[in-house]
Amino acid sequence: MTLDSIGAVEQECNSMGTSTGFAKRLADAALVFATALCAPTLLNAQPQAEVDDEVIVRGRSYGELRLQIRIRQEAVFARFNDINSDDAFDIHCTMEARLESHILERRCLSNSWREQDSNIGQAFLGATQNRPGMAAADYRAEQLRMQGKLKEEMRRLSYEDPELGAAVLQLGQAMQAFQLRAGGRPSWTMFHEVPAEGGELASNAERMFEVQMGLAPWTHYLTYPTFTLDGVSGNIRKIEVDCEQGGRKVDYEPDVEWTVPQDWDRCILLVRAKRGSTFTFYEFQ
Repeated sequence: MTLDSIGAVEQECNSMGTSTGFAKRLADAALVFATALCAPTLLNAQPQAEVDDEVIVRGRSYGELRLQIRIRQEAVFARFNDINSDDAFDIHCTMEARLESHILERRCLSNSWREQDSNIGQAFLGATQNRPGMAAADYRAEQLRMQGKLKEEMRRLSYEDPELGAAVLQLGQAMQAFQLRAGGRPSWTMFHEVPAEGGELASNAERMFEVQMGLAPWTHYLTYPTFTLDGVSGNIRKIEVDCEQGGRKVDYEPDVEWTVPQDWDRCILLVRAKRGSTFTFYEFQ
């Protein structure tokens, strides 16, 4: 089945989302990164990366884990700020008082988000004073547009830049460790790439992944045009492909292969499934 005849994919995340990694493999690190940016405070985010409980969790205090999160988050932001394509995407953390409170919290936001926050505030004030100018809703729309671009920039760079990818994975490990230390139930989508034995993979695949679904979609950069899901346990809801040339969304069908049009490139696959579902993913030339 080709994707040419399937309906267009919807843009589903106005700000940011989450995803994960497992067994020392980077699993959509960019969306881990995105989660950290969404939260007013870091510990409200949902961690999404592999962690060795014996090494990181056991014997570590909450304070130590919080410190590790902050250190690793700063490393991610520093690298991203160095290599992104627009200073408006740069992310900086500040201690700010909560609304109607003297309690300080740490907020990590992009330059563009802060700029539009200021514009929105000025627009609301202008409206109360009957001053002409853009509506707050227009600034909000621009804020969300830039967050969407920032999300894609993070996703791309986390895969393309080894230093950023490693920093993001370490951040995800620290965040997961904190949730496990707090007694929370792991909620991450996890995967690992199956290595070729004797130079070959099952079904003559070029790449093969084992995936266990959490709350977030599994996201993967396609490196070959044809793919399928096998050994599904649970409920696969949707499969989406988003490329530079466009996007498609399909309902999952067992024993079906999908092929991306030959002239499409930089394609990202999202698999949406019920939490706890497992499957094996294959890519073919």
